[in-house]
Amino acid sequence: MNEKEKNGEATSGTCKYGYKLENKKYIVNELEAENIINLYKYFISENGDINKTYSDFFIQNFPKKGMDALCGYLRDTAYIGKYKLYRKNIYIDNYIPPIVDIELFENVQKLLKKRQRSGNYITDKTALFAGIAYCAICNKRMAKKADNRVKSQTIRYCCDSASRYIAGTTQKKCFNKLTIREDVIEKYLIDNIKTEAEKYIIENRAVLQKPITKDNNKKIKALENKIYKIKDLYLDDLIDKKTYEHDYKKYTSELEALKSENIEEEKPKDLSELNKLINMDIETLYQYLSDKEKRQFWLSIIDRVEIKDGEIDKIVFY
Repeated sequence: MNEKEKNGEATSGTCKYGYKLENKKYIVNELEAENIINLYKYFISENGDINKTYSDFFIQNFPKKGMDALCGYLRDTAYIGKYKLYRKNIYIDNYIPPIVDIELFENVQKLLKKRQRSGNYITDKTALFAGIAYCAICNKRMAKKADNRVKSQTIRYCCDSASRYIAGTTQKKCFNKLTIREDVIEKYLIDNIKTEAEKYIIENRAVLQKPITKDNNKKIKALENKIYKIKDLYLDDLIDKKTYEHDYKKYTSELEALKSENIEEEKPKDLSELNKLINMDIETLYQYLSDKEKRQFWLSIIDRVEIKDGEIDKIVFY
């Protein structure tokens, strides 16, 4: 592989957009290269608006390609002749021909960095409900963001799918586009956790432990057919008596087990921890906890908080 790279030969059969393989080497695909250059220029003309670039230009000129492809094309150093090895922070010069000039590429990178700063995905502050906050519509975990324009670094949760497009279309993957602040979730839980816990206990107790009848009819029918078949085989002298008796005993034993396995009781949920929670002075205790301890507290009792249209839709306890 190293020898191929030194000789400028492709190390796989796949080819980057904007190029084609000829004599095992990358050469510029003129039509696709023109698309890449126009993409860079259009992105700059829209002042780094990734969504407008995607909906107005990208879908028309890059059919069946999604947002991930767009972001990849705008960052790919191969287009200035620096080929990055797969999953390695190593760049090879003079391996792949450039498509865009360095000034155009750097202008695009500046706009991308500007956009990344405005996004402010959180990195250091403890997010109390990371992994707990779920989108009530698409059922996926919500992404956490931080607004670093204020010292307190306000954390918000949003459905990441609501900002992503279905590949090749302008339709978003989810319509739950409103965000919710972390302090809003926290205040709601402190004020309502006991009420929510009591409601959850009542709902679970109200569910009668009805016996669950297993539907074994198909399996029973199949075994009965097998018994008839081995009987026919024995009567037609296609199997001996010993084989018939062995199989008959085996299948009838399985049949009896299936017929008797009709009822299975539903196991009740352990609600003891929630009962303890109801009797706690949460408001007093909570104010003395550190952020990490607060997060551990919520993780210990809540499975998920479902968010819909910027509001808490449902709380699911363990």
